[in-house]
Amino acid sequence: MSDIYLWSKFRKEIYLTESERSKGCGTEVIAMIKRWCREHGYSELGTDTELTNIHAQQFYEHNGFEQVDRIVAYRLDLH
Repeated sequence: MSDIYLWSKFRKEIYLTESERSKGCGTEVIAMIKRWCREHGYSELGTDTELTNIHAQQFYEHNGFEQVDRIVAYRLDLH
């Protein structure tokens, strides 16, 4: 699984390289994360994705996540 990158548990991101997508690797990673969270007393797992990233949304819903909110992000350039 060297092509799967996980940031810290606080980061909420999973990234699979193109070659690892649609092979069940992401679902396997979600299962491992769920197991780890349950073993360490967590009661909920959350993540987010871009509004335009339909593939990721479908992936999360396929893995049992439910949409709870939609947001618009803002930034202010100070230069």
